[in-house]
Amino acid sequence: MVSSPSPARGEGKGFTWIWYDKRTRHLKQSRSYALTSLDWEAARLARLIRSRWSIEHHDSLVRDVTFAEDRCLVRGQAAMGLAHLRGFAINCLRQWQVSNLSAAIERFAAKPFELLARLGVV
Repeated sequence: MVSSPSPARGEGKGFTWIWYDKRTRHLKQSRSYALTSLDWEAARLARLIRSRWSIEHHDSLVRDVTFAEDRCLVRGQAAMGLAHLRGFAINCLRQWQVSNLSAAIERFAAKPFELLARLGVV
């Protein structure tokens, strides 16, 4: 599935998304287009797309709150690498059924060998 912004003249059909931008305090709107082999009506396809984005937004929020990702000054490929490492760390903690991610990260930062043992490295 591929989505892209609407064409300059607004031609074609697509899904219109409206959201509130907390940073600018304005309503924003965009249009997405999807290519799919699914034979679904538009409303059902829109629900599928929205559910995918809610997962993406939730993971981004967790990374930002837990690791202050938005304040990271690293750019380029290194930033992508760090984002993958943060995602790996969060997925490990979820797999281990840790209820407080921040507390677990602080504990493992203070006791790195405990983390390595949990990962099976030492």
